[in-house]
Formats: sequence, C-alpha cells, structure tokens
Amino acid sequence: MAFNFSEVSDGGVEDTPMVYNYKDPASFFASMLMIVNGIFGLVCNTFIVYIFIKERKERTAFNVICMVRAIVNFYVLTTNHLALFVPMTLLGKPIVSKALETWAICMSNSLYMANEYLTVVIALNRFISLFFPLYYAKLCGMKPTIGILLVMYLYRIGAVTKETINYTDRMRKDRTRRVLQNDTIKKTIYRL
Repeated sequence: MAFNFSEVSDGGVEDTPMVYNYKDPASFFASMLMIVNGIFGLVCNTFIVYIFIKERKERTAFNVICMVRAIVNFYVLTTNHLALFVPMTLLGKPIVSKALETWAICMSNSLYMANEYLTVVIALNRFISLFFPLYYAKLCGMKPTIGILLVMYLYRIGAVTKETINYTDRMRKDRTRRVLQNDTIKKTIYRL
C-alpha cells in the first residue's frame, strides 16, 4: 500500500493512504502472491511441527531448533502476511486499530529477527557436530539448546514489548495532545 506523506505541525509525519483495492490489478496480484506464499509456508511449517511431535526419533536438539523456527514462521505468516498485509492490500486500509497493528508487526519482526539469529545457532550446532563430535552431546544437547532458545526468544519478546508499550503510550499521548489543541483552537475561535 502506498502512502502520501504530509508534514504536520508537531514535526511528525501523518500518513494518508492512497486507496488501492482488489480492483487494482497490481494490488490484487500482490495479494494473491502473499496468499499462495502464506498458505504454502503454513503447510510446510505445520508439517515440521507435526513430524517433530509424532516421531520420537526426530526429537533431537537440532530438530528442536528447526521446530521453534517453524513455529515462529507460522506466527509471522499468520499475523503479518495473512491477517494484516493481505487485507490491507485488498481493501486499501488496515482492518485493525493502529495499536494492534503496531503490536503485531513489531512482535512479528522481532521474532523473525530471532529466527535470523537461529541461523547462527544452527551453524554452530552443525560445526560442533562435524568437528567436535565427542563434545556434541555436552555442548549441543537438549538442555543447552532449549536454554539458548529460551534466552534468545524471551529477550526478543521482552525488548519488543518494552519498546512497543513506550511507542503506543507516546502515540496515545500525542493523539490526546492534538485533540486538546484542536479543542483549544475551536474554543478560541468561538470566543472571537
């Protein structure tokens, strides 16, 4: 979705959406690609989690990393792609409040960033399994792996929660300040 940006008096930027909807071929095509990609990703990630849960022999530390990554991908695809961006692209406007949209996007981006950090964890896991196989059980066993995952994801969730609470509070205060300013201006005009 494209935006026209216009300066507002408080120095911030107010966004005015240009309405694109399902009648616009580019928006429709983009939405269809997001739907196909999202559904394909959901199916693949669901299979990864299903196989991990059903097959006992697949419950290794490496596969725990892969399963956590699949769960986070599932969340990102569901919240960002299918629940927010597809309706926004088809309808030309968000279907949820700005606060909820902010929370969903910030949390998804933060968790997706943690998934990128997981790439390093996977590389270390494979490096240790290839070059230090005698120490693999100690360094990359179930407990160390789950500990690393917990610390990493709890940090990302905590950081984004703190930042998003601060941002939404500022957003609410700015909106209240603008309403009060507008009321003051209206009262001043009526007095004249």
